[in-house]
Amino acid sequence: MAKPGELKVGQLVSSTAGRDTGKFYLVYALLGPTMVQVVNGEGRVLAKPKKKNVKHLKGYPTVAENIGLRLQRGERVTDDDIRKALQELVAAIEGG
Repeated sequence: MAKPGELKVGQLVSSTAGRDTGKFYLVYALLGPTMVQVVNGEGRVLAKPKKKNVKHLKGYPTVAENIGLRLQRGERVTDDDIRKALQELVAAIEGG
């Protein structure tokens, strides 16, 4: 379970509650101390991010730094970029 204020934009998280339990996402935006928006580039695309309470997310120490920086700067990020970064991060935690 993630704690308020500990998540970063671009960080790998998984859902621990709701019908999406067990799915992986990247943090898209921080909405406040307890709410974030998450995307996965497929069901939750950049045009329609999912709003989640941080207590319903498990945060992982891995962060897609490139994606996070580009999102914070307002640079263009595509759903394909999100899918690729998510696939690499998930493979890294499952393989290691």
